[in-house]
Order: sequence, then C-alpha cells, then structure tokens
Amino acid sequence: MMRALILVALLAIAAGALFATSPNRAMFEAQVEEQIVAQIEAMDPNDAEDEATRLLLTGCKFGASGCARLVRSLMDIRWEDRVLYSTATLRLGQGDPLRCYGLLNKIICPGL
Repeated sequence: MMRALILVALLAIAAGALFATSPNRAMFEAQVEEQIVAQIEAMDPNDAEDEATRLLLTGCKFGASGCARLVRSLMDIRWEDRVLYSTATLRLGQGDPLRCYGLLNKIICPGL
C-alpha cells in the first residue's frame, strides 16, 4: 500500500513537471528561427547548383536573421498544446510536413 502511494505521488510530481515545462508557441517559433539561422550560416553558397541560388545564399549570409524571418513567414505551422507536451507540424510550400515535439522546455524536430 505504501509503495503504491509513493508511486502515485511520483507520477503526480512527474506530470506536474511536464505540465510546467511544456514549451509554448512563442518558444517554439523562436527555436525554429534559431535553427533556420544556424542552417543558413552552415550553408556554403559555392555549393549552390545555379547562380540565382548562389546569390540568394550569399545575401542570406549577410542577413541570416532576416532571411530566417522570411523563410519562417512562408511556413505553415500547426501548433497543438497537449497539456503535458506540445506538438507542431511545419510545412514549407508543397514539401513534406515536419513533425516537432516539445517537452521539458526542449523542442525536438527530427529532420530539421
């Protein structure tokens, strides 16, 4: 009986911690923008297949946060708060959707 009570108490504490640390939409959008900036900064314009893409990437290197905001504005984001955790589905144009998960103040987007 005592073990069951301790187990229930631990589960309640864990659920409370998950509830208190579930990322909100603003945190998610900020992290998506940070990840886009990191990807822009990691790109090499010389690897571009055509001149237009090379010029675009070169320009983005000088204003990565502005380019990230532009890319973000073109994305469709569906946000779902699931109380103990959150999920979001990102889609850029007609591309495949990307599913992200938020838990314990962390957001994980496999594939981003």
